[in-house]
Amino acid sequence: MKNHNSIFIIIVLVLLMSEHSFGQNFLHGYSPDIFPPDTVVSVGGKDVIAMWFIAPATGCIDSIFWLMGDTISALDSTGYFRVHKSNIRQGRGPGYDYPSPPIRWGYWKNTRDTDQGLAAFYQDATDTQWISTISGLIPSFQPWGEDLFGLGGFPVILRPNFGNYFEMWQWNPCFSRGDAIVISCRVNNGEFNSGYPTQFKASKTSDSLSRAWIFYEHDSGWHAIGKLNFNIWFSMHGDAEIITGWKTYSKGWNLVSVPKRVSDFRKTVLFPDAISHAFGYNDGYSTFDTLQIGRGYWLKFDSTRSIYFDGQVTYEESTDVKAGWNVIGTPSMTLSTEYVHSYPPGIISGGFYRYNRGYTVTDMLYAGEGYWVKVAQDGKIVLSATRPTMRSNE
Repeated sequence: MKNHNSIFIIIVLVLLMSEHSFGQNFLHGYSPDIFPPDTVVSVGGKDVIAMWFIAPATGCIDSIFWLMGDTISALDSTGYFRVHKSNIRQGRGPGYDYPSPPIRWGYWKNTRDTDQGLAAFYQDATDTQWISTISGLIPSFQPWGEDLFGLGGFPVILRPNFGNYFEMWQWNPCFSRGDAIVISCRVNNGEFNSGYPTQFKASKTSDSLSRAWIFYEHDSGWHAIGKLNFNIWFSMHGDAEIITGWKTYSKGWNLVSVPKRVSDFRKTVLFPDAISHAFGYNDGYSTFDTLQIGRGYWLKFDSTRSIYFDGQVTYEESTDVKAGWNVIGTPSMTLSTEYVHSYPPGIISGGFYRYNRGYTVTDMLYAGEGYWVKVAQDGKIVLSATRPTMRSNE
């Protein structure tokens, strides 16, 4: 995307954010500054492209942004956008109980459709029985849940090779932190392909399993698409759960971190009730008298303790990591692991491990806690809870 397009998007975001005085405003998704648009996906007929996301906070979407390719064959250059709750998310869908994408998933029947008799959404089906196209495995399930926005499709003009957007002034889709949501766009064409395809830009850079989907109306329904993500992202306002200053720790051992920039980082000042040294990990355990923001530490308490952190709120932290296991800390805000990136990209191996009398893999990182994570090589892990920086793409 050219510089003037990025500048255009930044101006739009500033205007949007000025309209809302409540909550936190931030971006989320597969924006071109993080996932470079290095490929295009072509669709035709009444095909639908879609991306699912994990909501990083409780709140509402203000605007949706996306990148188009060079050609648009849609009638009147129109696409129809919708937002649903998603039944597919981490641990549920392709790559978990099913093979990794790409994979044919399923469809609904629609006898009114003169092409293949398929429907992308259950509201369009004449038979609401979901048809799985996975054979020999656990049958697939319908990908969409509650309809949050669109009511059959919100019409939007698609502009070629451009940073597209539309604003949701009165019909904001709202959700809770941790919800899986899916944004989709149906191409406005006749039943069959004709003329040039409609192209959506995408990135071959994937932070985990692909979240990209396509409904091939003229083929066999929904497909999970591997090794790419559509350049779709959104701005939202919401309760980003900035830490009030208080954090409660359990009796016994806890993985802790310092969630604010405080005036004194000494362990005896921050955690005066701890009955152990602060143990940090760096190819082995060491004790620390002075703690660092962005790092995680083991501390032991003789009873449940509530600690007050008096300092400056942090929205983003960059932590140096070494190949192998590391214990990282968090900023002042609880955030989804979708907001975690690495430099160089792709070095994070597996998930993030939370300790609570035992280890569990988590997709949410809570302010004031520490987390185990493994990386393939030395680098940096960036936890950006809000206010990500839009950068120009040359």
